[in-house]
Amino acid sequence: ADAPVVRQERLSIPPPPIEARPYRIGPRDVLDIRDLNHPGLFAGGFQTTAEVTDFTVLGDGSLALPMVGQVEASGMTVAQLREELNRVFLKFVINPNISVTVKEYRSQRYFLLGQVTQPGVYPVDGDVTVLDALGRAKGLTGDADLSSSYILRGSAVLPVDFMALLRRGDIRYNIPLKDGDVVTIRSLADKKVYVLGEVRRPGVFPMGEEPMRLVDAIALAGGLNPVTANKGNILLIHGSYANPTITRISVKDILDISKVDTEIMPGDRIMAMPTGITNWNRMITQLLPFLQAGRESSDIRQNYVP
Repeated sequence: ADAPVVRQERLSIPPPPIEARPYRIGPRDVLDIRDLNHPGLFAGGFQTTAEVTDFTVLGDGSLALPMVGQVEASGMTVAQLREELNRVFLKFVINPNISVTVKEYRSQRYFLLGQVTQPGVYPVDGDVTVLDALGRAKGLTGDADLSSSYILRGSAVLPVDFMALLRRGDIRYNIPLKDGDVVTIRSLADKKVYVLGEVRRPGVFPMGEEPMRLVDAIALAGGLNPVTANKGNILLIHGSYANPTITRISVKDILDISKVDTEIMPGDRIMAMPTGITNWNRMITQLLPFLQAGRESSDIRQNYVP
């Protein structure tokens, strides 16, 4: 019979559209406010030379300003606050011409973790896109795994394909970041596959960035042993040993394994079972170091050996 072909369907979720949004002022932001027509107004008097004074937005979202007292600022754009201050100060000075700029962005932040040169906490100072964020962090390290990197917004993982964005230049995925977003660039060191049993070099192998098929993983281990491997009993185990998902693969010839279109996930175990029960002890010797749930070998034999 022909070798089985196992196909996995991937759902394609369109990325959210890029929306240009002006920065909105929030608590703890530091604003540089001055009246261009009346130097020193915000220092409490009318000096002849300009004096710039910094104002911090209070926890309740307001600004404490001379002459006018409390002015609500949180949630406003810079342009909106400038318009509001010109309106308020018109009662106290002639022809106010107030300038507002954000000197320190403290109210909105995103987190950039993992395999970037400078991980840390960064301000959402306007339209900060994914590429902007990676640029501020001085780029990726050599161990960055784009295929499993992700952005977390609240409890939802955003549909951002880092491979498409950075390797193929698909700017649809260059979305703007929001306050509280967590960008995590995973490490290639976390992506491993275990190839055990009747292969020439059983062990643990790195997976790399590109998708890996069953034949690729077995090739890393030097291929199946042509004498001792049971070609009708190759097991692919996904998940923990306490609750695994097992796929049994049967091929009529060692070369037919290249026809099995099964994608390997990080942490998967591939077990090439032996032809005879006399080889079981050797199989268990190879297998035990990779057990993750501490189950006894008798339990494994009962569940996985036909």
